[in-house]
Amino acid sequence: MKNALLQAAAVALFLWAPMAGAAEEQSGSLATRLDEGRKSFAEAASQQGAGNVERAATMFAEGASRYPDMRGLFCYGLAVCYAALGRPGLGCEWLEKAVDAGYWNMTAIEKDPALAKIRKMKRYQDAHERMREMVSKARAANPAVTRFGMKIGSTKAVMLLVHADGGSAEEMLEMVSGEAAGFGIACAAIEGPILVGKHIRMWGDREDTMRRISSGAQIAIREFKGKGLPLFICGHLEGGGYVLHYLLQRPHDLQGGMAINPSVDEYLLSMAEAGVAAPPAAIVEIGPQDKEIHNLRRRYFELLRKNNRMSRLLGAGSLQMALGGTFRWLLAPNAGG
Repeated sequence: MKNALLQAAAVALFLWAPMAGAAEEQSGSLATRLDEGRKSFAEAASQQGAGNVERAATMFAEGASRYPDMRGLFCYGLAVCYAALGRPGLGCEWLEKAVDAGYWNMTAIEKDPALAKIRKMKRYQDAHERMREMVSKARAANPAVTRFGMKIGSTKAVMLLVHADGGSAEEMLEMVSGEAAGFGIACAAIEGPILVGKHIRMWGDREDTMRRISSGAQIAIREFKGKGLPLFICGHLEGGGYVLHYLLQRPHDLQGGMAINPSVDEYLLSMAEAGVAAPPAAIVEIGPQDKEIHNLRRRYFELLRKNNRMSRLLGAGSLQMALGGTFRWLLAPNAGG
C-alpha cells in the first residue's frame, strides 16, 4: 500500500492536466492556482517515491514558498522526506510547520508509514495533539456555509458541490457550475469548516460532513426555488468519497450523485457489499489513473451495480466531457442504462 504522500501525489498528478485545461480561460483564478500547486506537489512526491528524496525535499521547499495556499501540504512533504533521510529532528520541525500552516489531515499523520520513525518522539506527539485540538475547535466554530453559482432561467434540477480536502467551494463552482447551467442545473457549493492557507479548506469527521451536506442541500433548494425538482450532489476527490457515503447513508434525500476521481475506503466497500441501496451514482475518472486507486473504485462500483443497476463508471479525457455525459445520464428518466 502506498504511503499517504504518494497516494496524494498519484491523484494530484493524474487529475492536474484535465482540470488545468478546464480552467485555462480563467487565468489567475483560484482553480488555476490550485491546479499548478497540485502539479508541483505531485512532481515532488513522485521524486520522493522514486528514491530521489533530497531532490524531492528541495522541490517541496520551493513549493512551500511559491504556493502559500498549499504551504501546509508542502511542509508535510518535507517532514516525510527528512524522516526518510534519517533526520528525525528536521522531520518533526517540518511537521510542526505543516500543522501551523493548516495541514490537519489526521489520517495521514497517524497512518502514513513514512512517519513511523518519528511517532514516538515528543515533538511529533505534541504536534499531533495540537492538530487534534485545532481540528476540533475549527469544526465547532464554523457553521455550514453554502455558496451559490449562477441563477438560470428554467431550472430543471439542483446540484450541491462538495470540494476536495485542500479545495474550496469557489473552485468547485468554477469547475462545474458553468457546464451545469447549460443543462438547466443550478449549483451551490458547501465549504469545509477548516481553513487552510488563504482560500482552501478541509473537512472534519465524516458525520460532521454528512450534516453539512444535508444542510447545504436544503439551503440550495430554497435559494433556487427548487422544491420538487431533482436534487443531485457532486464531489471531487475526498469530496467525491463523501458523496458516495451520503448516497448510501441517506438514499431518500436526493435523486443521484456524481463523484469525480473519488477516494474509496473500506467502509464504503463494506456498505456496498452488504447490499445497501442507493440512488443513481456516477463514478467519473478523468485522465490516466493510478492502478491501485482505480481498482478500488472498480471494486466498489461492481458491488454497487450488483445491488442497484442505476450506477455508472465513466472514464473521460476531460472534465467538460465527463460533466456533459454525466448530466445527461442523471437527468434521463431512467438513469443507469
